[in-house]
Amino acid sequence: MDNDDKVKDIVVKSKKIFLKDELDKYAEKPQIYSLEDEFSKTRYNKNYKLYIFISLFIGLIILSTFLITGYIQRSKDTFKLQSFEDFKLQELFNTVKKNETKLKLINEKISQLRLELQKKLNNVKSKKEKRKLEKIYNRRIRVLVRRRAKIQKEIDKYDKKLQETISKAEEMVNNFKKLHKIQMREQKNRLTLKYNPYFTSPSLINILRYKVPSVDKFSLYYFSPVITKEKIMSENEFNDFRKMISAQSKLIERLNKIPYRNSVAPALRKIFYLNNNIINTYENLWYRLVGANIKKSEIISRYNFAFNELADKEGENGYIIDAENPDDILVFINKKINIKNNDIALVFRTEDEYIGKIKLFKTDNYIKAKLIETATNKSLQPFDKILIMINQE
Repeated sequence: MDNDDKVKDIVVKSKKIFLKDELDKYAEKPQIYSLEDEFSKTRYNKNYKLYIFISLFIGLIILSTFLITGYIQRSKDTFKLQSFEDFKLQELFNTVKKNETKLKLINEKISQLRLELQKKLNNVKSKKEKRKLEKIYNRRIRVLVRRRAKIQKEIDKYDKKLQETISKAEEMVNNFKKLHKIQMREQKNRLTLKYNPYFTSPSLINILRYKVPSVDKFSLYYFSPVITKEKIMSENEFNDFRKMISAQSKLIERLNKIPYRNSVAPALRKIFYLNNNIINTYENLWYRLVGANIKKSEIISRYNFAFNELADKEGENGYIIDAENPDDILVFINKKINIKNNDIALVFRTEDEYIGKIKLFKTDNYIKAKLIETATNKSLQPFDKILIMINQE
């Protein structure tokens, strides 16, 4: 026996040394019983969704009945109807509500007892004391479980009554629906014509008869830097324009999926095809204009190359290109020369023939000039030579 006690001591010490973390983990984290877990383990949480559904259904029945009753009264039809008060719905719901409250409190108490038991078991080492605690708490829990079963039985009974009440209400509403069916059909026809009319205007009829290619898709070209260079629009404006095209097309496409009738349906299809054709026509026009601008830019680039070659060969700073407007003179400046706005330049026709003086300024794509003065009986002409004055302030 002494050896047995020694062995037990060794086992206990070993557990404390090698399994300390594991034992602490389970000791520090007792099992928590929550009301949601209790409901998930039992069938006692099934009624909330049912009663919400029943409440909505009964409310819909009551509303429908009032509307239909008013309509029938206006039509001077008389019917002997059972009052909803005879169903005693309020009484049923009050009883169910009380039972549900009781059930909730009992479940909370059961969870509380189990939690208390678990905490006490964690603090007790003796098996005998643990069995005693389990016996005491299990007895109390069994009492609550039996009470819960009785309450659930009552709830089930009222569930059955509610189902019977719903059946009676459905039967009553079905009788109203049969009487109301003809009037509703007539109202539907009126609404259909209101929102799906027939077009009678000759101009609209001619538009519907107008034949356009059945284009299901449109093509969009990519952005070209020429648009920005030529000051047509910025890239952001171009992208915003693309977004508007896409948004409009999506709206039209979605509307075409709605089963409209009469003249509305063909009108929407016509709008869809017209929209796609207009976009494609515009895109082709835009593409051709961009192509023309690209060619123009290539030609201008070649002219600039030629002028640069000529200026390098003759050792000139630049030339007058177009001087028709003295406030907006188009000039060419050798690309090797850096100029600033308001730089002053002299104009010569030959090396010793002074023509005048101009002020240079830059634009986004070109260099232009403004006439300051001319020599007597002189005027600027194309290919007059430009001499830029240095260190001008």
